[in-house]
Amino acid sequence: MFGASQVAYIWRRMLAGRGRVRADGLADEVGRSRKRLWSRFRSQLGITPKRAARLVRFDHAAHLLAP
Repeated sequence: MFGASQVAYIWRRMLAGRGRVRADGLADEVGRSRKRLWSRFRSQLGITPKRAARLVRFDHAAHLLAP
């Protein structure tokens, strides 16, 4: 079953990779298809993995510019 712990794992991987981790690779890591990953991620977080990665990249860039 594709549960919350797998979505949490994918989110942590995105944060660690600063949003530069491909969703296809993450889906492979948890043993799911990209389509299933997107569906479950969106149902639990309200956004797609691609949008989440963009937000993580933006947040990282904003923190670099802040000082």
